[in-house]
Amino acid sequence: MYRKNTSINLLIKVAHEISEKYNISEIEELISLARDVRASTLNFDLPASNILEDTVSLCKANNIKFSIIGGMALTVHGQIRDTSDIDILVDKLPPPEKLKDSEYMSRFGFYRGSSTTGTIITLDHRRNGQIEMLLANSPIRQFAIDTSEEHSILGIKVPVVSAASLIGLKAVSVVNNPSRKPKDYPDIMSVWVKSKPDLSKVESFLSEEEKKVISTICSEDV
Repeated sequence: MYRKNTSINLLIKVAHEISEKYNISEIEELISLARDVRASTLNFDLPASNILEDTVSLCKANNIKFSIIGGMALTVHGQIRDTSDIDILVDKLPPPEKLKDSEYMSRFGFYRGSSTTGTIITLDHRRNGQIEMLLANSPIRQFAIDTSEEHSILGIKVPVVSAASLIGLKAVSVVNNPSRKPKDYPDIMSVWVKSKPDLSKVESFLSEEEKKVISTICSEDV
């Protein structure tokens, strides 16, 4: 599996370098497919040691407020997760003209990127791993950023969403995409059992269906 992941990372690296040198926009589809394959495999790689530092630098340079979510946030809150990807919530995305500028992005250790939806951007790091920027375009996401807490990850202090916010975000994820239930339900349970956070404020941002997900999993009796 390690060799498979290494080969996928090499494919992504070569594809980016070809795209930058010859400006072939069609190669983005190849990069996207390679990311999908990597995401569907068990990943035992760790992110490059400086990827978080580069992420912080990129966000600071573009005046972006962010907070760690996803696998790294789960690890902080009690559910150990191996991942080479870093997911972050952001209050705004970098300007498109900067994202598409290879020279500019290379200053921060990343290949150029783009957003196809206007709400999500995936950036591949030039050494290993990737970050996914998710726009905080809902009250629960903005609350998650505003109430984030500082933790040390990979030797650098970064804001991480609180346990309560992480549970709320996972509940939203399940309702929006029920196929994530086998993955997100255990994550919610793990965070709840370890932290038992006060969910009252988070639930004020959720729909009745999203609240039901939480009540189904989280109970004082657990």
